[in-house]
Amino acid sequence: MTSILKNISFKTPKNYTIVVFDEKNYKIIKNTIPYNYSSYLLSTRKIKIFISFKILIRFLRNYNLLFDNFSFKIKNELFLYAIVRKIKSIYLKTLVDIINPKVVISYIDNSPHLHFLCKHGQSYKVIGIQNGSRNIHNTDFSNYYLDYFFCYGEHEKDLFIKKNAKIKKFIPCGSLRASLSSDINLLNKANKFDLLIVSGWRGNSDPDNRDGSIETMKAMYKMDRLLAKIILEKKYNYSIALRSKAGGTHWNMKDWGNEEDYYKKIYGENTVFHYFDHEEGQVRMPIYNLMLKSNLSITVLSTAVFEAFGYGKKILLCNFTGGNEFHCWDDLIVTNNDTLKGLSDVIDDLLCDNIDHEKYMTYSKYIMNYPDKILVEDFIKDQIIKILG
Repeated sequence: MTSILKNISFKTPKNYTIVVFDEKNYKIIKNTIPYNYSSYLLSTRKIKIFISFKILIRFLRNYNLLFDNFSFKIKNELFLYAIVRKIKSIYLKTLVDIINPKVVISYIDNSPHLHFLCKHGQSYKVIGIQNGSRNIHNTDFSNYYLDYFFCYGEHEKDLFIKKNAKIKKFIPCGSLRASLSSDINLLNKANKFDLLIVSGWRGNSDPDNRDGSIETMKAMYKMDRLLAKIILEKKYNYSIALRSKAGGTHWNMKDWGNEEDYYKKIYGENTVFHYFDHEEGQVRMPIYNLMLKSNLSITVLSTAVFEAFGYGKKILLCNFTGGNEFHCWDDLIVTNNDTLKGLSDVIDDLLCDNIDHEKYMTYSKYIMNYPDKILVEDFIKDQIIKILG
């Protein structure tokens, strides 16, 4: 009862220039907030309930939005859940309307609540900062509303425009998380590993298979079995970067066991693992520096490898799903060859630098367009100041 009361306030929120939308990665996004402007962190997961006459009136004014675009929102969802989610969006919009900021900034660029806010917002501008790769299998482009989108590169811009997303201005700038977490001086040092296998373990993130976890896990299993044979034959120096927290929510997966045991059964008990504590809001993620110290990073699907690719590191995505639903990138970084010799030859070419370097680096910039001579967080901060006027 006490904990519930702590989340209830009988006051009306004050006015702020900037609203930071969503608390999950606040430690990351706070690095982009200009110091000379007042800001307010609006929690969207552990919501604080504000109760006042002014809020009630404003909420009722927004209530007509409950049925906006509702018909196709309930597809594959429980009807009650769809209603509750829409009411939550209306409540969050009510709070932002009352706070009356100039801009709303979020690191959860794919949040339906954020898109709802942008679509129905008032005078404020809504800014999304990309936090993960976007693809045709995991993105509802038709309802993607943003005023400004700090995206990874021109790849997202072209994809979103092609899919008719409602974004007014794209600002390619690379990855904020990678910028905060990478020691680029490692690029000038010798590689520690020939191969870094970046886990695509799905855990419990997609229990209903809406994002294709069944297909990608089967593809990863096929990839790992081939890689284990190639490594044994070629004597490559390798390691595996695990994705989930040991013993955490996503450590065990139905039909697959736990992540570490899955890899030990394929690669052996003596495999070198790297464990990363993926707590919410964590800034330092050593996987970035690990990729910078590896000659080639291989995965079935992972945002992290694209972030390393932007720094000029070699990467390879294995598309063994039998289609292109999960991969929309150039053959420079994707292989469909799921034979032992075919995959081995692709890896040999990459390790031996048998690639078109100019084409490779041009595509790297297209995917992950880090700004020159300035950190991503400082670049975004400067752009926000310009947006604020």
